[in-house]
Amino acid sequence: MIEDWRYDDGKMTERQICLTAFIHKQMPINREVYEFCHYYVSNGLLSIPATQEGLEEALVSHGGDLYAFVGENLFKEFSKYQSLNEGSGSKETIVNKESSKETN
Repeated sequence: MIEDWRYDDGKMTERQICLTAFIHKQMPINREVYEFCHYYVSNGLLSIPATQEGLEEALVSHGGDLYAFVGENLFKEFSKYQSLNEGSGSKETIVNKESSKETN
């Protein structure tokens, strides 16, 4: 079995939810989107209520749509992420707080 945190089932599922939110909004999935979803999940920015009751309450304001609920904060952060990427002359470097390693 692979013990690396990047292959943890919980993280893969969270990353899948983020990617599906992009698809739901009819945005193309490319490297930038995939890397952003990894960044978003690995830095703990994805917030889904832990209980079924909490989730149901949160979804009410989004018509019961999980991807609209997730997308509300996801797309705000993606916009910031894109601004940071565009601001640097070369490909932006992000420091992942979990691993303390730079990624390009």
